[in-house]
Amino acid sequence: MSQAQLGAVCHCDGSVVSRVEGAECDPPEGFAAGCDEAFPDMFGWFSRFCLEYRLWGGGPIPRWFEDWLIAEQRAVTLRIWQPVVIPGLFQTADYARALFAAAQTDISTESLDNLVAARIARQAIFAAPEPPQVIAVIEEAVLHRLIGSRQIMHDQLIRLAGISERPFISIQVIADNTGAHAGLAGTFQIASVEGRPDLMLIDAIEDQLTDQNALVRKAAVVFDRVRGDALPRTISRDLMLKVAGEQWIG
Repeated sequence: MSQAQLGAVCHCDGSVVSRVEGAECDPPEGFAAGCDEAFPDMFGWFSRFCLEYRLWGGGPIPRWFEDWLIAEQRAVTLRIWQPVVIPGLFQTADYARALFAAAQTDISTESLDNLVAARIARQAIFAAPEPPQVIAVIEEAVLHRLIGSRQIMHDQLIRLAGISERPFISIQVIADNTGAHAGLAGTFQIASVEGRPDLMLIDAIEDQLTDQNALVRKAAVVFDRVRGDALPRTISRDLMLKVAGEQWIG
């Protein structure tokens, strides 16, 4: 494949490919994902490499987050409960950028580009030969919350519905009319890695990691109850597409 052909897949020109190959510049946003698309037999290696480069090279990923990223890459199962926004593993670049722009004091283009690229690179786990089983539950309010623009929301929900069709990914929605449920206490994710204790990421103003058995077990019970209150996968997917088409189109 020529540099021009690869550039077309990565949405840049051949000169950018040449500079990246010559280590004259960092890969632009979406470059690694484009390489993964161009070379599917590499099973997402390019995005994994970019993530590890940022992880160990002092990029935008906080050092405390390293343990979670390693667990996420090695996980057999990921359980995600997110009642506020679309989970990071499922976000489009535009959706992630809007979130980062709202949260960061440094909203320079370079800073946002690095943060978005680091988040998107995490999705390389889905292209691994043996991807983790991902079970996610979100509130219906997440589908209706405007992040960025109407077009960004439309594209995000279409992507979310598409991802939910993959056999190893289950995304379920708790309907607005459910009322009180076990998950109202907070947001968390649990990574199960073979041969190691489960690791839980608790989302807050300052996110926290813990492998304390009692706390992780309690969260696992909460997750099971929340999932039990959620709509089935296919109905959840239909709801995503309905909101995308009725609320965010036009």
